[in-house]
Amino acid sequence: MMDFGGRKDIWQKYFHDYEMTLFCANTPGDLTRFHTDLRQLLEVLPLRKDKKALSKLWSGNEFSHLSRDTMETMAIMTDSTEILENIEKYMTEGGYSMCLAVEEMRRDWKEEGRTEGEALQIISIIDNMMENLQCSLERACEIAGKTPGEYHEAQALKK
Repeated sequence: MMDFGGRKDIWQKYFHDYEMTLFCANTPGDLTRFHTDLRQLLEVLPLRKDKKALSKLWSGNEFSHLSRDTMETMAIMTDSTEILENIEKYMTEGGYSMCLAVEEMRRDWKEEGRTEGEALQIISIIDNMMENLQCSLERACEIAGKTPGEYHEAQALKK
């Protein structure tokens, strides 16, 4: 790259021979060479679609004092709109804390899981009644103490 074809003396002062570090952003790797917020951003990239892995990573102390820009960038990279919308809630003395965001996200995920579980239970009960009792949706819902609207809402949550 630094070969100037015999005219090195003229051009060399305009170019610097810096060390270059190449890595694959979608594969976790050794990022200890990075000593800025870029390291945390690069750690997030390969995990951006894995909620459990992100949750574990973000629980670490190095994610408890981030700059606002870093916090926003991580939220955008991971499609975490709830973090972007509530970013001020995660402000601490030392900066923005992804640890606080993870705690809230875990509570939300548990609630989502509970809601989805209840929806699946409603669908299962009513579907079994319609099949085993050979009855209509309306009758199965009446027996189960649900409305057809609740059954359809449960089906929508399932998808």
